[in-house]
Amino acid sequence: MSHIITTKEQRKLLIGPSGILDAENHTQTEHTIEPHEIAICHKWLTRATVARPPEFSSFWVKHVVENWAGEKISHGALIVAAHEAGFEISKPEHESGSNVSLGLDATDLREFDCGCGHP
Repeated sequence: MSHIITTKEQRKLLIGPSGILDAENHTQTEHTIEPHEIAICHKWLTRATVARPPEFSSFWVKHVVENWAGEKISHGALIVAAHEAGFEISKPEHESGSNVSLGLDATDLREFDCGCGHP
């Protein structure tokens, strides 16, 4: 099952376990995100506060959620859960890579920061 999200810039992005997928170069197995990982992210996101503009790297937030949950989750699970929960997501056209920016309050992130040095 593929997941498509819409960013604040109105871009439609295909999301897989590793984050944003290139719609031209993917296989079905690349975009299977485990539902239990999305559920873990939803649980953490119920503790989070929406903030604008989106400024935190989804990959870094993924590590914060893993630290809180005590288990690994996929990058894509976090992006999908944040989108489903109504958090603003940004990915300007010129930005490359599999990350998006998420609109979360910094206080929520500091509480569960793993100390890995990310902003």
